[in-house]
Amino acid sequence: MLQQYRKAFGSQFLGKLHVIVNFVPWMPYATQEQLMSKWIEEFRAFLLAEEQEFMQDAWKMVADRAMGLISRSLKVRVVDMNPMYLEEELPVPLSAPMVHRLPPYSTPMNLVELLDAVHAVADIRKSSGKRLVVNAECPIRGYGEVDKSRTSSDTQAIQDGPLLTVKLEGEFLGLGDSLLAQSARFACGHAPADSDSVVILNQSASETSIFGVLLPYRVSAWPGVRLCFREAPGEPEGRADVLRHCQEAGVLKLERSAWPDNEENEEYGLIQTLNEAKGTINAVIFASGNLHHEYLATAGDDGNLRVYEKLFKQDYGHYSLRAEISEKAGMVSLAVSPEAKNLAVSTADGKILVYRRFHRNLELRAVRDSTFVTGVAWCGDTLAAGSRTGRLDIMKLEEVDGKDRLTTMTSHSGITQVTSLACFETGIATASTDLHVRLYSHPRRPSSLDTIVPHVKAVALSAKYMASGSADGRVWLFQRNSYNQKSRNDAQEAVLSVAFSDERLAAGSANAKVYVYKVTHGRDLKLMSVL
Repeated sequence: MLQQYRKAFGSQFLGKLHVIVNFVPWMPYATQEQLMSKWIEEFRAFLLAEEQEFMQDAWKMVADRAMGLISRSLKVRVVDMNPMYLEEELPVPLSAPMVHRLPPYSTPMNLVELLDAVHAVADIRKSSGKRLVVNAECPIRGYGEVDKSRTSSDTQAIQDGPLLTVKLEGEFLGLGDSLLAQSARFACGHAPADSDSVVILNQSASETSIFGVLLPYRVSAWPGVRLCFREAPGEPEGRADVLRHCQEAGVLKLERSAWPDNEENEEYGLIQTLNEAKGTINAVIFASGNLHHEYLATAGDDGNLRVYEKLFKQDYGHYSLRAEISEKAGMVSLAVSPEAKNLAVSTADGKILVYRRFHRNLELRAVRDSTFVTGVAWCGDTLAAGSRTGRLDIMKLEEVDGKDRLTTMTSHSGITQVTSLACFETGIATASTDLHVRLYSHPRRPSSLDTIVPHVKAVALSAKYMASGSADGRVWLFQRNSYNQKSRNDAQEAVLSVAFSDERLAAGSANAKVYVYKVTHGRDLKLMSVL
């Protein structure tokens, strides 16, 4: 019965539980008092053990809270049924007791009256005028209770949007608690499991009751911001689990002016869909050839390298498949040389393959076996290759004994796997699993920039800038001449790819959206469109 009440009413049940013990004395009072004190402590220990099993992985974060709640709020009353000591006013009305002995102490307990007493004294259905409600879809699991009437918030207008800071007040709040902002059109715990309706706030490392987040532009379309709290949820089991924040912590109304003016927003429309690939496409590159020809090349898990050419019909441009070649192993990365004369791919079995584009054909020109290669990029007339060992090889395509070969010109050593690399003319940018982003201004020179970017996933390079994308959704912009850096987070999920086009930067996210930014003032990123 205890577990049923606990699951139905949440941890509030423990603060409203009264235990009434009825007994007829049969030993000296000193022994009885000692006996009952020991029984009470063991009963509290039993409840703690039940809570540990109930909270599972979150127990480490809430153990102190459970001990405090049970020690402070659990009420155990002992009623002496000896007529000589029976007081006139009892905590509960008791009829003639039906007493029997229970192990381990043979202490008489009236179980029938115990159940009645829990209802009569504690009255778990009501508390200070508030009714406890069973919510099977979104149960109150922990001990923390937010007083939404005391929630305070502050918004600071910065260039990227409003920086929201929230301070919570209540009971049993602490490390590991979670707060999210969601559209006010949904009640807490009922928002749809998509990133458009929810933004998760970050808990302050110095004060656990304070949370903050930079609200992305999509929040401006919400009718209001509803704050929803969940105590120490631990690692989420999925998006739906993240949304099970059942306690409302307040509702905010933000003015549209809190976001930068977006009158300059750009609109992008779908031009064409290419359906030839039979598996995941791992790399897409646009390239310009001689005589103003424009090409698009793709490579992916199906082991096919495809080259499309842009053709015009009635002033409308579309891409038509011009050349295709297949390999047994999937293709991991793709690079195109200046004027699109040569294409290089790295394969899943560790090879680097270089093809010459000749009209409608792709001719294999060179092969290099390297079981550790992770990606390639063409840097002027040289080819850069990153490896699992952290090494960056700079190679040149040369004719040796009548055959084309990739000859290593120089190498830059590293410690951990190179996960992404990009080139612009002779400059090279790399990202590694040690979270370092490195910039080489020339293939033969050591890195001119070496900095740590948390959770880095991808890099891009242009004549003026270097950019990176991270697993937390953040996009970073670096100036190549001064190494000043700025970042912003609109995706809220991993940014897996970044690419420059003049003063525009596109970032592809795991949330299936592409964010297009404009570089402003030579150092800032302004969101122009979301695709």
